[in-house]
Amino acid sequence: MKKSLVIILCFVAILISPFFGSGGVSPSMTVFVDIRIPRVLLGILAGGTLSLCGMVFQNIFKSTLATPFTLGTSSGAAFGAALAIACGFSSVFVTGTALAGAIIAIAIVYSIFHLKKNCSLADMILVGVAVNFFFSSLLLLIQYLADYHRAFEIIHWLLGKLTTGTYEDLAYLTPLLFIFVYIFMKSFELDLLATGDEIAHSRGVEVKKLRKKLFFAVSIAIASIVSICGPISFVGMISPHICRKIVGTNHKKLIPLSILFGAAFLTFSDALARVIIPPAEIPVGVITALCGGPFFLLLLLKSKQL
Repeated sequence: MKKSLVIILCFVAILISPFFGSGGVSPSMTVFVDIRIPRVLLGILAGGTLSLCGMVFQNIFKSTLATPFTLGTSSGAAFGAALAIACGFSSVFVTGTALAGAIIAIAIVYSIFHLKKNCSLADMILVGVAVNFFFSSLLLLIQYLADYHRAFEIIHWLLGKLTTGTYEDLAYLTPLLFIFVYIFMKSFELDLLATGDEIAHSRGVEVKKLRKKLFFAVSIAIASIVSICGPISFVGMISPHICRKIVGTNHKKLIPLSILFGAAFLTFSDALARVIIPPAEIPVGVITALCGGPFFLLLLLKSKQL
């Protein structure tokens, strides 16, 4: 009953989201088709991706506090985007450099983890934190050196947004659907991995190889989303945690529900961002952070992994 209610509420949230905005519930057909629909579709894809990636990271690191940005992906993308904005490049180039920055951060984390012998998952998180601080420092330097207009653009990008969503962006992100399918195909292995490395290995799962494949799959997915939408926080932590409370740890149920819940959460948050202070819009990353901050503190207080 609880699962059915959540699914219905998610679909309702997604379906009503296009009708929120400064133009009211009856915008012109051009506004509805060319602006609101692609924006909502981008929110669905971005929210579903961030939630799915958060679920995988929480499984890999055995922690409900893990997020898609744990390993410095967002800071690497932010550095790439800030560098392009500060240099005055076009939005297409900003997207490309953000993606490149995220991939560089991923490569650094994995290279250090791979080179160090007997490196634990906790060590990998520490490497990610160090990389995150390094790129964040470079980002602050760029903001300091940029002129006022460019610095404001950088800050606006860092807040996370769906305002620039277009059908071209959706086409660019379409390959993410293959990652969705791949992770769903690994449902049984993820179930075993959640029980512990020893049990998974005894059941024939190549744990290190599986973690490596999942790490690169979700990292590329996160990098792609961040390059378009900016670093939208907390969606990847809140959604899978709530879904796990509803359906448990069976990943054949958890994966689709996490995608749906993340999509609904982000699209509805964006709808709220459009109507709270009309005609201005609040960046959607602000709304998700306002929800995620208290939620994170609650998880931290309840977690035994302090």
